[in-house]
Amino acid sequence: LDRNDVFYFLEMNTRIQVEHPVTEMITGLDIVEMQINVALGRNLNEMGKEIKSNGHAIEARLCAEDARNDFLPSQGVIRHWKPCKEHNLRIDFGIKKGQKITSFYDSLMAKIIAWGKTRELARKKLINAIENTEILGLPNNLEYLKEILEHKVFANGKATTSLIDGEFIDRKKNLRPSFLDASIASALAFWNDRENALAKSINVDRKLLCWTNASSLSSKYYFECDNIKFNLIIYSHDSGIRVEEKGGESILIEYEKLDVNSAKLKLDGKIMNFVYEAFPGKDVIFSHKARQLCFKRVFLGYSVKEQISSGCITAPMHGKVI
Repeated sequence: LDRNDVFYFLEMNTRIQVEHPVTEMITGLDIVEMQINVALGRNLNEMGKEIKSNGHAIEARLCAEDARNDFLPSQGVIRHWKPCKEHNLRIDFGIKKGQKITSFYDSLMAKIIAWGKTRELARKKLINAIENTEILGLPNNLEYLKEILEHKVFANGKATTSLIDGEFIDRKKNLRPSFLDASIASALAFWNDRENALAKSINVDRKLLCWTNASSLSSKYYFECDNIKFNLIIYSHDSGIRVEEKGGESILIEYEKLDVNSAKLKLDGKIMNFVYEAFPGKDVIFSHKARQLCFKRVFLGYSVKEQISSGCITAPMHGKVI
């Protein structure tokens, strides 16, 4: 309010910026420590002598947002979380496995910051970090961040908001699960179902798992993902399975190594690594290089919506009925 009784509004942002790790990575300063020292009355000039910028750093924000659905905030439980650990990489996060993400707080879950001698090296390191960051359980923007970083316009340093508002969103909305994706889900589900059955059996030798004196053993799996249905037939053999889509494609999948949350599969000779979660007879969630997919089990004669319907209408976001 000035002497003429005219109001002026000035934003006072008296906090450390979300992007402060970028400054810290290229200067070696601890800005949080500096802020505390300022509050204690120390002179800022004494703490920042000979500040030198070294290299480049890029930060990506991992958020609980569905990039394929206009960035709608996501809610749910984090089923698996394992940040990437590498040299010249920093990850600030406040989440853990089993934590429930609600809509009552900011959607930011973690910040991934990569440093490199050049911008290009920092960009490539950040892409690798995103590909090796493991998170399952709710829609997030990890794959979206990776695609932005990989885009030639961003790589050339000419990206603007038009890149996000146009090309990316339209293409993301058109991404749909494929037969290959469904085959991976069925392979993980089949292995999990089989191991669970074996654990409950009494004195059954693992060597007998695929034994038959008749025609090849087969199992049927029905999945639905993004409103697309998959009708799959699985034929098991010693080292893996062959997946066929009714009246369509087929693929050979071999089990290289599997444990609780990670899987190494060989798909028609190509080895791929996945992070996954599967329960016997239930849904399968898996991720590969930042792309996460959830395949819901469908029981014959019922749609997914009919199976999970509670008779209630659920809003996609929190709110108040007035």
